Amino acid sequence: MVLSGHVVWGIGNPDSADYREVPMVGGQVMVLPGHVIHSVTVLEDAVIMDVLSPIGPMGVDSQGKS
Repeated sequence: MVLSGHVVWGIGNPDSADYREVPMVGGQVMVLPGHVIHSVTVLEDAVIMDVLSPIGPMGVDSQGKS
């Protein structure tokens, strides 16, 4: 959920024909299934809320940590 600002989400593998970009501004919500490759580019200072459910085996606080 983008609470404020302006961002562009990249959905899928950038080298894939299925890759797409989705611009979003404050107040908009995106739902992604688990294991979907994604990225975000911030175009204007933004506040984003990330909600994960259910919590995976890594937990929420350990994402991206080895």
